[in-house]
Amino acid sequence: PGVAAGGALTTSLGPLAARFEGSGRVAADLTTPIATLDHTSLNTYNAAVGVGGGGEWGHGGASYRFYTNEYGVPVEHEHEGETPEEHAAHGGGVTIDMRRHTLRGETEFHRDNGALSSIKLTATATDYKHTELEGDGAVGTIFDQFTTSAEAAARLAPKNSDITATFGVRGQYRDI
Repeated sequence: PGVAAGGALTTSLGPLAARFEGSGRVAADLTTPIATLDHTSLNTYNAAVGVGGGGEWGHGGASYRFYTNEYGVPVEHEHEGETPEEHAAHGGGVTIDMRRHTLRGETEFHRDNGALSSIKLTATATDYKHTELEGDGAVGTIFDQFTTSAEAAARLAPKNSDITATFGVRGQYRDI
């Protein structure tokens, strides 16, 4: 058994538009006709907020998103040479505990004259962490990653021409 729910609200904040959203899902261990499969439960939550606005100059906005997920992975195994203590440490499964924070901004400037019709800038930063917890609570593995990226694109659309072109550049940094 489990339950899931979510919702979103979009509204204006003066000259800006804003959106708030969230969702969650909780589920117990899976049950089969034969037995309950231990260590298969999950808890997942997601929340986000974003604001944006625009005018004759163009438009822009920023958003933040949080995601967390904790779930069990059943483990029934035998490794050759594994001691009873090493086998018992898994306790019938492991728990994966992950979380992610993402921040994103984007703006696009419009021009009404000349061959350059718009310039679009985008930047994103994401912090991700994934921890594997053994059945006895000990940390088995940690994966931690921080990434950032930035993009710039220029759109050319000369007046009185059927030709358009977009040129851009993208960079990314990743720290593991």
